[in-house]
Amino acid sequence: MKKVLSFTLALILLLSGLVPIQSVQASGLYEEAGNILKDLGILTGNEKGELGLENYLKRQDMVVLVSRLFGEEDIAKNFNDPKTPNLFTDLTKFYTPYIRWSVSKGLIKGKTANTFGFNDDVTVQYEENTVDAGMAREFALRAIYVVAIACIVIIIYVSIRFEWRFALAAVIALFHDAFIVISIFSIFRLEVNLVFIAAFLTIIGY
Repeated sequence: MKKVLSFTLALILLLSGLVPIQSVQASGLYEEAGNILKDLGILTGNEKGELGLENYLKRQDMVVLVSRLFGEEDIAKNFNDPKTPNLFTDLTKFYTPYIRWSVSKGLIKGKTANTFGFNDDVTVQYEENTVDAGMAREFALRAIYVVAIACIVIIIYVSIRFEWRFALAAVIALFHDAFIVISIFSIFRLEVNLVFIAAFLTIIGY
């Protein structure tokens, strides 16, 4: 009976992996988000009413959108504070007051002291989380404690439920699988990131 259940479960898992999953069309999501922003007055589109969602967002257009998000587009459009002169030489007349307004609020900086980066695509800055050596040693020590406790619990449970030899084999197999994964990443010098940690914990969990 156990063999039949095991075979059935394995067959279900195998077949479920072969079933195609319907992918979400990114264009549909962009269109929906664009329409929401259009209703809010953030996006206006061109003369034909096209939002141009398939195009990359330019730096100067981003400033205009930010002024609308702040609800100060009229102020930004006519901004002429002498305390905030125009330091950029690559702007057009239309965008100059917008840029000066954003600079006065500290919302944006130029690519250089005299260059704004007109018509450059907006880039996204990613945050990188680092761990110093002291924290790494502490995490490693705690991980060793947790794995040791888990192994002891596995040995006790399997010894009571089956035999101590089965428990010892299970722990050896656990360390073997974890060692193989770590060895492959070490040999090929692959990046150790959150995906690796999730996969490693999944192996240990199974």
